[in-house]
Amino acid sequence: MLRILIFFGVVFTTAFVAVWIAEQSGHVRMIWGGYLVEASVAVFFGLAIVAVVSSTLVFELTRIILSIPKKLFKGRKARAQARGYRALMRGMVAVAAGDANAAKREARRVEALDVARPLRLLLSAQSSLLAGDESGAHESFQSMLSDPESAFLGVRGLLVQALRNGEIERSIDLAREAYRLNPDADWVLSNLIELEIRGRNWLEAEKVLLAAQRRKIIDSFDFRKRLALILFYQATSVLEEGSRKRAERLVFRAIRLRPGFLPAVRLAVDLLLDSDRGRRAKLLVREAWEVERHPELAELYVKIFEPETSLDRLRVLETLVVSNPDDPEALLITSDAALNASLWGAAREKLGKVVDVQPDRRLCRLMARLEQLEHGNEDAARQWLLKATKAKDQPQWCCGVCSYVSPTWTVQCPSCQAIDALHWTSIQKQSTSSSQGAQLLEKGPIGSIGAIIK
Repeated sequence: MLRILIFFGVVFTTAFVAVWIAEQSGHVRMIWGGYLVEASVAVFFGLAIVAVVSSTLVFELTRIILSIPKKLFKGRKARAQARGYRALMRGMVAVAAGDANAAKREARRVEALDVARPLRLLLSAQSSLLAGDESGAHESFQSMLSDPESAFLGVRGLLVQALRNGEIERSIDLAREAYRLNPDADWVLSNLIELEIRGRNWLEAEKVLLAAQRRKIIDSFDFRKRLALILFYQATSVLEEGSRKRAERLVFRAIRLRPGFLPAVRLAVDLLLDSDRGRRAKLLVREAWEVERHPELAELYVKIFEPETSLDRLRVLETLVVSNPDDPEALLITSDAALNASLWGAAREKLGKVVDVQPDRRLCRLMARLEQLEHGNEDAARQWLLKATKAKDQPQWCCGVCSYVSPTWTVQCPSCQAIDALHWTSIQKQSTSSSQGAQLLEKGPIGSIGAIIK
């Protein structure tokens, strides 16, 4: 309705103006090139309008004619770009499907067509990785660094390659560069923490860990666990430099964050004993025992008391386990001490409580010793030793990622290089299918950096 009213308004206004011009009296005279041109006012306005309309039409026609080549060029470019992006799509599908030949073929097509340079380089790098051409992929990722829009992606690709090649120092530099380019990427912080720990850069690792905690990309339990690990190694570093007081502050802070952390407890006990603070050392070990019942804690406790006889050793251990005397680990430790003290009845009583609860190899060996030492029963001892070969494995330092068994705790698994993955537990075998799946994930051209680090 509004458009109709506007149309009639324009028509009425135009007619009104035309009638008003026609009713005007008078003439217009103009001398042009020695000629006198004379016309009425109405004719003059009519000629003026015709001249304006004609000029406009000529201008538009000229503009259309001149723009034809440009439109043809744009159309050709658009068609080439469409073909390029279709080739890019087919290439990425081929990469995901693992078809190296098809990926390479589409990558060559994309190179000749009008596709954005970052995407072109990405397809080239991924197809090279799929074909096993590490140098070609490295060249593509390196080329991405020259473009601000693709620099972050290029750094990530180079980081993946560096991790696969075991180049830790270069990986750290690349991860730091990735963090500088995009500090909001969660995977950058997560992996930078692991890399700084691998590189033993404890101060830098703490800074990155605190940044991850502020960003809430790490839960509180993992944060405390990682921070305790970093503080412990900071303590060992400053202790080597001769700063014992600072080392004590750091290691006790680590223990508060992670009670029962055996390496930190061991270091703290050594520091306390060196400064004649045995009472605090005893309390520290008892508190750790309540959290982590590890045989080494029992040895630390005995070391503090320095018992002179086997019977004194047993009494010391009984004071350690007084709050949980029937715990399987406590019974095994005290029964071993009872055997050393020739208290056969006490040893048999304690071992009898463990038989139905935790019949592992340690129990079988202790029972064999008991039968041999108390009664001289070699047959019974052999039977227990035979059972030991078939019994459940005793707790050991076992990697939670690859199930590697280590004789001692280390910050990094010697097998899979996982950080802080060793736990005091029985060995747990991984299924073949899950192991193969992990290997395929790590070998895949578009696997995540987190998968490779882990």
